[in-house]
Amino acid sequence: MKITTFLIFTFFLFCSCENSNPQLTTKEMEWKIFNRTVDTNDPNYPLEIIEDGYKMIRAFREEGEKIKDVEIHTNDKVEWGWRYTVKNKSNKSLKVGVTYILKDIDYFIITSDYESVYINPGEIITIRSTSYMDFQNVTRVFYSGWTVEYF
Repeated sequence: MKITTFLIFTFFLFCSCENSNPQLTTKEMEWKIFNRTVDTNDPNYPLEIIEDGYKMIRAFREEGEKIKDVEIHTNDKVEWGWRYTVKNKSNKSLKVGVTYILKDIDYFIITSDYESVYINPGEIITIRSTSYMDFQNVTRVFYSGWTVEYF
């Protein structure tokens, strides 16, 4: 009887712990790749956008803690990543900055991330970065976009 009770208790404890961790679906972890361009009428625009995309990388629980009298709550988080492939069509080196944005169905911004790199003339480079957001927002992601700047 005691062994049976112990096994049942252990089973429920194991199941409840396993299900409490945030989980991403296989589809959420796949790259969403797009072939978008900069909306410009400038024939001398120095950048050619090859492709961009994003994906969810991993979900995890950020355990809370107490520092003095301030309690920081436990949060479920997701690490997400993006990439942006661009070509420098100009004859000089450029610093290119990209803000990658995830939006919901109503185009409200959920999260964004920024990265910049130097690109030599004629060079094609992929800018990559990762960032974090609350896990509850993963299912809200409907659209991605970006802004690009150069100097």
